[in-house]
Amino acid sequence: MRNAMAHPLAIAVLLSGSMFPGTAGADEFDKSSNPIKLKLVSPLRPRGTETDSIQWRSGWPLVFRLIIKEHHLLGTYVPGSGIVPSAFPEAGEPSWLIFEDPDDCPYLEGEIALLGLPQSPCPEDLDELFLAFNPDVDFPGTVDDHGRDDLRTQLADETGRPEWATGPLFLPGPRLSEGIEDGVGYGPNDDLPGFVLISDVGVGVVYDPVCFRAAEGKPCVVPPTPGKGSDPTMIVWTRAFPDARYNLSGMMGMVGYELSDERARTTVMTSLLVPRYLFSHMEIFDQCFGEVSPFPPCEEEANQIDGGPIFSPPVDNFITIFELRAFVVNGAAPAVIEDCTGEGDVTAADAECMGYTIISNEVVVLLEQRANLVEFCNNTTEAWGGLTSAGGGRNYRLGDLDGNGGGTVIVCPGGSGTVSPPPRPGN
Repeated sequence: MRNAMAHPLAIAVLLSGSMFPGTAGADEFDKSSNPIKLKLVSPLRPRGTETDSIQWRSGWPLVFRLIIKEHHLLGTYVPGSGIVPSAFPEAGEPSWLIFEDPDDCPYLEGEIALLGLPQSPCPEDLDELFLAFNPDVDFPGTVDDHGRDDLRTQLADETGRPEWATGPLFLPGPRLSEGIEDGVGYGPNDDLPGFVLISDVGVGVVYDPVCFRAAEGKPCVVPPTPGKGSDPTMIVWTRAFPDARYNLSGMMGMVGYELSDERARTTVMTSLLVPRYLFSHMEIFDQCFGEVSPFPPCEEEANQIDGGPIFSPPVDNFITIFELRAFVVNGAAPAVIEDCTGEGDVTAADAECMGYTIISNEVVVLLEQRANLVEFCNNTTEAWGGLTSAGGGRNYRLGDLDGNGGGTVIVCPGGSGTVSPPPRPGN
């Protein structure tokens, strides 16, 4: 490794062999060349069962641990100016764990320049293998000035959000604070750029733009204001082709690290307090589908779930089984991963097909979430916002799937509180 003091940008690198002697064989690695072992810390499946973990629709912790395989770790890279202030990052200070650096001069794909710091005079050979991380805590509505500025700007970009999160009130979904760079949103995490989190249910699924038009062939128009009367504007909603997923790692609110854990390994942790509707089925419901006549007022009812066909097969209004996938790529991850391999699913193999280098195993887990279908009587679109107070009520305008103007308005009254025992496997 070149002398760090010879660079205008100071580099702190400690070799892992001298840092943690005698631990090279301590990892329970997956017999691959990946430098990171990714583990799901929470939620976990009940011991001794094949039952999925049971969670409510929000408020549960999603926690991952990135365990660095000791025999892969060269050391840490911490930007400085002339004199190295510390060998390892403080809270809010960017750092990189270096796994491979063939020319002993880490360029890091220009990430230093993206942070507004002077770049070291290394060749732009892009031959490094690394994990960028920034110990930080982000929360919607709180201005954040740590991490990758370009990714933080992307997370705050309303045009880059899923359609469900940007649509009118009668298309509910997790809606985050607007017009503020708070480091929380849809896309790669500004404090852990290489992390990928995808789901096969909820706003993490990519849909074609939701169109509101009077008849097929007409362009999308601005939808009517909820509660202002019916308007024959048909909703057209389909899943993207090829199938695609948003990277939800930008929702992760905390990134931290252990310099040396209980087995003398360096680890990085990231966690999320799951917001409302992030992993819920999305449904449009039309109470008046087909020919409108004086009596009875409508021919039939129709629905559409998760961008599927009209008259979608019903899903359990209370229980949803969904799949989460997580993995880590070298450098910065994409905001959207599509079915690049053509196998009909979206996995780490598709990210690799798109040209990204996978540097961890892929965690795949099935979860059971209760109270999952987006409820008409809870017209709350802010992911961490307050719910309807007891005794209050909200109006909700239903969708019009066929443009016959038969959408109706229902009133959702509030209710009293209850005492409920938590669900257990088998009930």
